[in-house]
Amino acid sequence: MTVRFSDSTGLPDVPDGAAGASPHGMAVRFHLPGGGSTDIVSNAFNGFAVATGEDFLALLQAVARNGKDAPKPTELDRFLAAHTGAMRVVTAPKPTPASFATEPYFGVNAFMFTNAEGKASYGRYQLRPDAGSRFLTADEAAGKSTDFLIDELGDRLAKGPVKFRLVVQMAAAGDPVDDATAVWPDDRPVVELGVLSVTGKVADNDAAQRALGFDPLRLVDGIEASDDPLLELRRSVYSVSRRRRK
Repeated sequence: MTVRFSDSTGLPDVPDGAAGASPHGMAVRFHLPGGGSTDIVSNAFNGFAVATGEDFLALLQAVARNGKDAPKPTELDRFLAAHTGAMRVVTAPKPTPASFATEPYFGVNAFMFTNAEGKASYGRYQLRPDAGSRFLTADEAAGKSTDFLIDELGDRLAKGPVKFRLVVQMAAAGDPVDDATAVWPDDRPVVELGVLSVTGKVADNDAAQRALGFDPLRLVDGIEASDDPLLELRRSVYSVSRRRRK
């Protein structure tokens, strides 16, 4: 497998400890026998700000117009007041992790999983760090170097694999499966699929990350997309992003 850890914002020079760098991301590509692949895309916040592409575009446009001289209430203030999911995501604490390896990651979109007996259930991926969760205070994060998370990960890997438990949180009857803003309760059952072991860094990280393009709809038999409208949008946007990086 190939794993990419990332900061938020899409800005390549954002400091790892900056408030805007969270939530961080973890994307996984499984290289399958015969040359195929399947991807998991997750981030370190459980849930998403909006449920549709139209609302996501409106949110980004509101953020872009939210300068210090913007009249109050700003367009962003009005958007957040009308979208409780976005308000929750924007205002929730997002502390900087001590390591990419000490932060849990969540897949915000649901998929349908069908077992060998034909029984189908909806679920969402989670990646739970074997090292446990550990975060920094704001002062600790501010004192770190720009790329400290990548540097720390290299040091950690030199001592041994970084492991995550790959699990699926299963939906209960009535849980929304087509709305990324709807976070399911913690008491929902969890099925463990296995343990992911990250064993080392690629030789040319810059070239590798420019070439990578993850696709949440690159699926295998037994796993199908839900009706979440963000899935098709993410596939398209990630493809554009990859072309621009290259």
